[in-house]
Amino acid sequence: MTTVLVPSLSQDGWTSSTKERLDYLMSHFFVSDKSQTALYGDEVSSFPHLVQSNQNNIPGLKSQTQTALYTYLMRYGFKDVVVDVVITPETTNSSRQILELFMEVTDDAGVTMTLSNMLLFNDTKFAQIIKLNNG
Repeated sequence: MTTVLVPSLSQDGWTSSTKERLDYLMSHFFVSDKSQTALYGDEVSSFPHLVQSNQNNIPGLKSQTQTALYTYLMRYGFKDVVVDVVITPETTNSSRQILELFMEVTDDAGVTMTLSNMLLFNDTKFAQIIKLNNG
């Protein structure tokens, strides 16, 4: 597979390093608007859209997030992608959910990187995104 450069829309320009690509791809995933394009509607990977379309459907949110991230990361030329999503209710507040994302990708050079995030949200609103590790 060929490495696909990721546009950063910043001074970084088109990013090619695995770490930068992962960072920008995850940022794009968390802030993209599903309706931002008429041409590529089904190709836009948007976590806010997944949360909105799976209100009160935690198993659906888990499954669709896992599938969307896998497809999204594979599209950018990673040789191997593993995505695991775990959703649990927060113990102190039953209306809050904790969503843990674990991703592991292998690039063209055979370098494997992991990325973990923990997301806190109330019903359909994000409360916090915590980057657990990246390296």
